[in-house]
Amino acid sequence: MARVLAVGVDYGTTNASAAVMLREGVDRRLYLLDEWRHDPAHAQHRLTDAQLSARLRAWLDAEHHPRQQGLRPQWIVADPAAASFRVQLHQDHVVTQAADNDVAYGIRTVASLLGAGRLLVSDRCTGWITEDPGYSWDDTATERGEDRPVKTADHSLDAGRYAIATTENLWRPSVPIGRHKFGEAREVDPLTVDSCARSEEDIATQPSREP
Repeated sequence: MARVLAVGVDYGTTNASAAVMLREGVDRRLYLLDEWRHDPAHAQHRLTDAQLSARLRAWLDAEHHPRQQGLRPQWIVADPAAASFRVQLHQDHVVTQAADNDVAYGIRTVASLLGAGRLLVSDRCTGWITEDPGYSWDDTATERGEDRPVKTADHSLDAGRYAIATTENLWRPSVPIGRHKFGEAREVDPLTVDSCARSEEDIATQPSREP
C-alpha cells in the first residue's frame, strides 16, 4: 500500500528553509513527492519562525498530488539543529522528531537508492532538482580521510536526506536497493507527478515481479 512516510525539514534564517515529502509506492520505490521552500535571497526578505511555521503548515494542509487528496505524513523530521523552529512548530501543534543527521551515511543511502532506480523525484521538487547537480565533496576533508560535503545550496537536498535516512527502518523491508558503492549512482530523470501516479497504478494491476 502506498503511504506518505515523512516530511523532512531543513531550516535556515539567512539561508533557505525547505520541506520535502517522501512517499513509498506500491511499486517498491520511494518518491520525493512534493516540496515547500522559502529562500530569503530570492524573496528579498526574511521570515520569523512563526511566519515560517504558518507557511509550512499551510503547505502541509494543501494538496500534494493531482489525483489523491488528504495526503499526510506519518512523521515530520526536522534538522536537529533547528531548536527554535521546532519549538515554534510544537507551539503550533505540529509534532516533529529530530532527523538522523549522519551526513555521509545519508548521502550514501540516497545515492544507493538512485543507483538502484528505487528513488524517483517529482517535478514539484524544483529546489531538490536544482541543487542536485551542484552537490560536491570537500577536498580538504577528503585529504584528511573524511567524507564531508561542501555546505552550499543543499537545503532541499538535506530535507530529502532527513526524510529518507530517518525512516529507513520503515521502508527498507520493502524497498530493495542491493549493493551499490557510493559514487555509482546513475542519473534519474525527474518524473512528473502524473508519471508517479501512473507508475503506482500500473504496478497495482500487474503481477509483481522482482526487479
